[in-house]
Amino acid sequence: GFSAIFFFGTSSILTTYLLAVFKPAIRNTAMAICGTASLTAGYIAFPIVVASTVKALGWNMSFSLIVVPATLAASLVLCLLPETNRRESVG
Repeated sequence: GFSAIFFFGTSSILTTYLLAVFKPAIRNTAMAICGTASLTAGYIAFPIVVASTVKALGWNMSFSLIVVPATLAASLVLCLLPETNRRESVG
């Protein structure tokens, strides 16, 4: 239940945001890049980073070193996104 909010909720937010920002002519390209590029990068990098961090520092410290900065970075990116209320689409 709770993890579904993070995994499925983020894709609905991403879709809604991209629908508001991009015009229909380039919307599919934006969805493809934003939707698959981040997943592919995560699937490649995450196992390597987590495995090496856990091996070197243990579970508790690696959780703090991976999850906390990722959460802070996501919060910062969220604050830097442009407002979409009453705005013309890009493209």
